[in-house]
Amino acid sequence: MKLQNIMIVEDDLNIARELKYLLLELGYKVTSMVKSGEEALLKLETEKPDLITMDIELEGKLDGIETAKFIVKNYSIPIVFTTSHVESETIEKAKTVTPYGYIVKPIRESDIRATIEIAFYKYRMELLLREKDELLQTVIDTSPNLIFVKDSFGKYILVNKMMAEVYNTDIDSIVGKTDFQLADIGIMSKEKVKSFVKADQKVMNTKQSMFIPEEQITFPNGKELWIQTRKLPLTLRGNPDFVLGIVENITELKDKDIELKNHKEHLRLINRILRHDLTNDLAVIGSSIKLYDRQGNKQHLENVTKFVNKSVQLIKRMNNLERFLTLHQGLKIYDARNIIDSVIENYQDIDIEVEGNCKILGNDTFSSIIDNIVKNAIVHGKADKIKITIFDHQDKCFIKISDFGIGIPDKVKSKIFDENFKYGETGHTGIGLYIVKKSLENIGGRVYVENNKPCGTSFILSLKLMKNK
Repeated sequence: MKLQNIMIVEDDLNIARELKYLLLELGYKVTSMVKSGEEALLKLETEKPDLITMDIELEGKLDGIETAKFIVKNYSIPIVFTTSHVESETIEKAKTVTPYGYIVKPIRESDIRATIEIAFYKYRMELLLREKDELLQTVIDTSPNLIFVKDSFGKYILVNKMMAEVYNTDIDSIVGKTDFQLADIGIMSKEKVKSFVKADQKVMNTKQSMFIPEEQITFPNGKELWIQTRKLPLTLRGNPDFVLGIVENITELKDKDIELKNHKEHLRLINRILRHDLTNDLAVIGSSIKLYDRQGNKQHLENVTKFVNKSVQLIKRMNNLERFLTLHQGLKIYDARNIIDSVIENYQDIDIEVEGNCKILGNDTFSSIIDNIVKNAIVHGKADKIKITIFDHQDKCFIKISDFGIGIPDKVKSKIFDENFKYGETGHTGIGLYIVKKSLENIGGRVYVENNKPCGTSFILSLKLMKNK
């Protein structure tokens, strides 16, 4: 059996020699005898004893307690104090180091035997416990979920790596603290702490597990996560007042769910655009055919051809947009003036003036947005003149479409973008301006309405500006 090495730190040479002989008699090996804390620390740079006996009342800059604190912090070596003082004050100071035992002077062989053997046994048990703790930590660190254990005071006694990463800190910064303390130092959000603690208390009081469905948490740095949590009552070392928490980060699933819902909304909007715009185009085509039958004017047939082509182009644009959205691509760059010019070609009987230009970020619904507003001005606003002004400000492109028609009454301005809202004799499906609003929102834009001077209505579109580099 390998001899266990012991270092003696004692400033009284006679006591040091006596202790050495007794330890040798008991079968231990004494690696060295030093008389100060400073000398002990120097020795530890080249010497690694299995145990240290430390005189509490050392002379020099470092007494025994201060020397032991340094050793405990930097080395895994058990320490047994030797002292001739058994006053409560001395014992209390020594306890802060968590020693493995005390030997009271004058030294007796029976005291040394029992104290040293118990110290080594206690140290071996602690190593086994530490290994188990490290194994447990390794196991929970492999989990993609956030895992923690809290005691009855709400202090974290166990936290896995994923939880520390999500909270943008390290494990040591969480363990030993409560949720309130973590909120005070900016690791947790103060708004959520009360609900966390309330749930913990309920689990401990009822001794029943609790499932908390999806909820959103916001961190002090603004980061947001979607989570769902299961909390279970836990008994450790006979104490039932612990809570085990398993938190699943469902942010990615939630984002995909939101993306899917948005995608469905986009497809629904495409369908509405097709139904609305094609219905209007077919109405024009039907009217032109009737006029041709009555008048025989070829101009009406040309009008039919123009709106058939317009409808075909709309179907192609919406088909391309559907593929575009299905592939989850980002917005594309468009020349606002080019799109507007292509739309107003269909309204050559109307005086339409266009000024300015911008590069915008959008998708293929932009043509329908412009077309619906222009058509709304002509059909519902009775306008025969329209002015379109394009300009940029900061990171936005603004498109102001002003008509000189009958205008929109103030009492309905707040409702014209609502789905299925109709007004006046020319109100049909009540979907055109709703399509404008939803299409703009889907590309990060907005639409506003105001009175035009001296008459009519102005629609102001706000879109993302693509600046020239």
